[in-house]
Amino acid sequence: MESFFTLIDTIHNNYRKKYLIPDGNKDFSSYIPIEIAAAGKSFRYLIWKKEKAKLLLLCGKQRLYLSDAHIIDAILQMSEDTIAWFLCQFIALYQNKGWQTILTIDTISFVFDGIAPYPKQKKLCLFTDSLIDIDYFVFLLSFIFYKDRCWEESGNIEGFGKTTLCKFIALIDYYHNNSETSKRFLKEIGFTGMSFLNITELNNNKNRKLFKNIESVKKFDISNYVV
Repeated sequence: MESFFTLIDTIHNNYRKKYLIPDGNKDFSSYIPIEIAAAGKSFRYLIWKKEKAKLLLLCGKQRLYLSDAHIIDAILQMSEDTIAWFLCQFIALYQNKGWQTILTIDTISFVFDGIAPYPKQKKLCLFTDSLIDIDYFVFLLSFIFYKDRCWEESGNIEGFGKTTLCKFIALIDYYHNNSETSKRFLKEIGFTGMSFLNITELNNNKNRKLFKNIESVKKFDISNYVV
């Protein structure tokens, strides 16, 4: 079976040919519908494919993209028990203890390990004031982590599959728990903006690149987070 990335590229190029868009046109975008399912629940999203691919939430008439900083901020706004639940899920997935999840694109399905659905009904209000099922958010995270693992396999970059997991665990643990363990790790890799949570600081180019650096991930010790 072709890879997830290859399939997206194929669909994008087919759209390009259908609408007679020259190969040199870098502004051309495709919107590719996908479905993500786990434990009997499923949600629809759009992949926005340009040179890179981003996953969009469908909130009414809105097509919403959440950066890593928006995701971290959204989790930190949640209740104590929900934040703890997310951290436990991230740690488990880092240890390869995920939940079977299915991504379907154009009738082709990919099975991978994602995050378990949230254990009870809950609504989440995003920064746009959009109200969504929390599992719509959870399945988005499963996609992000799966995308990292696909990059690791396609680029043969050992460790890349856990870069975003490492980022979420360390930052949420630091900002929420004021953890000395996460503080030491963030300082060691050169993360800036540790005095308070700042979305702009989290999104700046230097800090984003830190967590795509395999050497940073090698300094992350998951055993410090396992109870």
